[in-house]
Amino acid sequence: MAAIHTLPAYEPPRGRPLRDWRARRASPPLRVLPPTPPGPTWGEPPEMHHRLVRLVATLLEVLDGSRPVAQLKMLITEDVRAAATARAQEASGVRYRLRRLHSCRPTERAIELTAIAATGVSDKDRAVAVRLDRRTDGWVCTTLEVIA
Repeated sequence: MAAIHTLPAYEPPRGRPLRDWRARRASPPLRVLPPTPPGPTWGEPPEMHHRLVRLVATLLEVLDGSRPVAQLKMLITEDVRAAATARAQEASGVRYRLRRLHSCRPTERAIELTAIAATGVSDKDRAVAVRLDRRTDGWVCTTLEVIA
């Protein structure tokens, strides 16, 4: 059986001054920072940055199943290949689109990349971490992680 309950009063009492919520928290003034330049963050040539963008976009195509892993066999390690194959098999309709890419070079023989990838399935973006190591035969992707 349904019962009707009265709601508690929600209007402030008359005659009492309202407290100003802004007066309680005085925050320090904001500092204006110079804008960060787009593109390379560690001084790599622009053509290197474009290659990195293309590589990460290609890795994302492998992860969403729209590109075969075999096309990257010279650019990725066996561990990355196995993880990418497993992720591609479970990617049901997800299409990654590279939105942003940041790079750093911790050593002369390594490049670490962080990327933001948009998906067509949900409104959530995904973070992607990539590490490239310099080997005798060129750069090889040794780490590829998609963080949900």
